[in-house]
Amino acid sequence: MRWSLGTWSLALALGAAAAADVTAQPAAPAGRIAGRAIDQATNRPLVSARITIVGNTVVLTTDLDGRFRSEPLPAGRYALRAALIGYKPMQIDSIVVAAGQTAVVNLSLTAAPLELQELVVEAAVSARAASTAGLLAQQQASAVVQDGISAETMARSPDSDASDAIARVTGISVIGKKFVVVRGLSERYSGTLLNGSELASPEPLRKVVPLDAFPAALLESIVTTKGLSPDKPGDFAGGLVEIKTKEFPDEFVAQFKVSQEWNSVWTFERGALIPRGGTDFAAYDDGRRAMPVLPADTTKDALERFAEQFRNVWTPRLRRIAPGLGLGFNVGGQMSVAGLPIGAIFSLNYSSKTERQPERIYQFSFGGDQPSAGSVYDEAQAVTDWGSVLNVSTRLGTYHKLSFNNFYTRNAEEGVFQSTGYDLQGNADRLTRYQVRYVERDLLQSQLAGEHFFPALRDSRLEWKVAVGAANRDEPDNRIATYGLQTDGTFALFPNQGNEANFRFLDDRTRSAQLDWSLPLSLRARGDAQIKVGASGRQKDRTFKTYRYQLVAVNQPPDGVATRQLPPEEAFSPENLGRNIEIRDGSGLGQPYEADDNLYAAYAMVDAEVIPRLRVVGGLRVEEWRLDLFSNTRLAPVGDPIVRRDRD
Repeated sequence: MRWSLGTWSLALALGAAAAADVTAQPAAPAGRIAGRAIDQATNRPLVSARITIVGNTVVLTTDLDGRFRSEPLPAGRYALRAALIGYKPMQIDSIVVAAGQTAVVNLSLTAAPLELQELVVEAAVSARAASTAGLLAQQQASAVVQDGISAETMARSPDSDASDAIARVTGISVIGKKFVVVRGLSERYSGTLLNGSELASPEPLRKVVPLDAFPAALLESIVTTKGLSPDKPGDFAGGLVEIKTKEFPDEFVAQFKVSQEWNSVWTFERGALIPRGGTDFAAYDDGRRAMPVLPADTTKDALERFAEQFRNVWTPRLRRIAPGLGLGFNVGGQMSVAGLPIGAIFSLNYSSKTERQPERIYQFSFGGDQPSAGSVYDEAQAVTDWGSVLNVSTRLGTYHKLSFNNFYTRNAEEGVFQSTGYDLQGNADRLTRYQVRYVERDLLQSQLAGEHFFPALRDSRLEWKVAVGAANRDEPDNRIATYGLQTDGTFALFPNQGNEANFRFLDDRTRSAQLDWSLPLSLRARGDAQIKVGASGRQKDRTFKTYRYQLVAVNQPPDGVATRQLPPEEAFSPENLGRNIEIRDGSGLGQPYEADDNLYAAYAMVDAEVIPRLRVVGGLRVEEWRLDLFSNTRLAPVGDPIVRRDRD
C-alpha cells in the first residue's frame, strides 16, 4: 500500500500584455484564447478553419494540427465562432478570458454535405491526449483497438513511472515492475515506441524497453495498441506500447513540485542498506563499485590480485528507511522569434527512494505437483531516477510544422538480497544466499519530425520522422555467495558452485527513419475514408560484454573448512582469497556478443466507413529483417555468426 503524503505545486502564469476587460483602457492586463478544431467523427485536425471572435475584426486560421491562438485580448467574456466548408458552423458563448491567462477552447465540428443553419453550443470535447476526454476520443477514432492512460489521470495517481501507470490499463499486467504483458502474452511479444519511433533497449536479453525507465511526470500519454494495422510495426503479437512525451502548453507556465512517498511496509523500518555518497544522488557511481582492471593473464597470482579489489560488502548494517523524495520542474509556452512562432517545453523530474520487500516468495518447478526449488527473500534496494524532456516546435506558415523532440532518463539501483530456501535439484535441503548488485541504466532519444499539409493535393498530409537513440546498461558489481546446510547443523559455502562475481555492460544504438503520406477521401461524408502509404527503416547496433569469475571455496587444510563456515565478509577477505577461496575465470560460461539488427518496411492501407457503423481497415505491409549475430565480437568471433534474412 502506498500513499503520496504531500504534493505542493507552484504554477506561475504570465500573459502577454494588455487590458482589464472588454471596455477597459488598452494599458490594462490581457489574456488570450487558444485551442484546437477537430473532426468529430474521425478525430482528425481541421486545417484552415476560420475562427472569428464575435465583436472583433481579427480572423484566425487553424494550422495543420488544427490549432489556433489569438493575439492579446482585453479580459472579459467572449463568443467564438468556427466555420469550414463542408462542416456545420458552431459558436461557443461565454468564454471567460482572465488577465494574464489563456482560455483553452477545443472545437469538434460535424461534417455536413450541405450548408446548414448555424449551431450554437456551450461546450466542446478536448482533443489533447493529455486529457482523459481527449485520449478517449483518440481511442474511439482509432482504426484498431487501443487503451491507455493520460497525463491527467497519471497526475491524480501516485504512479512514479510508466510501469506503475500502465498497470492501471485493462488487460495489462507488468512483470518485475519493468515488462508489460498484454492479454497474457509475455514481454517478447510486445513492442515500445517513443513519439512514434523505436527505442534502444538497456536489456541485454530482451528487445523491449523496461517501462520503469520513463518517469510518469514527463509523459503526456501511454497508449497500448492491441490490434494490427499496416501502418504499425509487424513484430508484436500482444501489444504495442506507444509513449508520448509532453507537448508545449498554450500559455507560458512554470511549475515546481516537491513530493514525499511513504510506504506502510518499509518506511521508517530497518533495512540492510549500503551507505551512499558522492555522486550517488545523480545516479552516477562515485567509484566505489567500479569493476577492477581486468587481469593481464589468468594465472593464479593475477586472478588473486584482481579479486582482492572486489568490494567486500555483503551484509551492511540495518538503517532506518527514510520516505522517498520527488522533485519536478516544468517550464514551457509559446513565443515569436523574428516573426516565427516557437513552442517549447523543458521538463525535469527526479526521484530517490528505498524499497524493501521482507518476505518475497519464489518457487520453481521442473514439473510435478511439488516445487523443485523455493526461497523467501529479504530485499532492500536504493533507487535513484531522473529524466528530462526538451521539445521545440515551429510552424513555417499555416501548413508546415517542424518538431525537435529530446528525451533522456537515467536510473541507478543498488540492492542487497538475502534469501533462505531449498533446491532439490542442487541437492540442498536448506540454503542461504547473499547477493549485492549495482546497476546503472540510461536512455537517450532525439527525434526530428515534420508535418506538411497540401491543400492543392486534395488536402493530403505528409509526415516524416528521423530519430537516433542510445541505451547503456552498466553492471559493475554483482556478487553472489551461497551457503548450504551441513550434516553437523552448520551452514558453509558451497564448495564448487553458487559463489561468483559478475560484470556486465551493454551498449545499444539505434537509427530510424519513417515517411507517411495520407490522402483523405469522401464516400458518404467528407473525410470518412483515407488512403495511406509509407516506408520506414531501423538500424540497431548492439554490444554486450560479460565477465564472470567463480569464487571456489576449497577444503584446503588446515583451515579450509573453517573458512567456508565464516560469514561472507570474513570468508572473502584478502587473506583467504587465493588460498581458501580460489578464483577461476569463468568468462567462457558467459555469452558476450555483438549484433547488427536492421529492419526495413513499406505499406499501403485503406481506412473507410463503407456503410453506417461499419468501418473497414485493410492493406499490405512488407518487412525485411536482417540480423548478424556474432558470439564474442565482430573482429574475433567464436564460431560462425548467426545470419538471418527474413522477408514477410
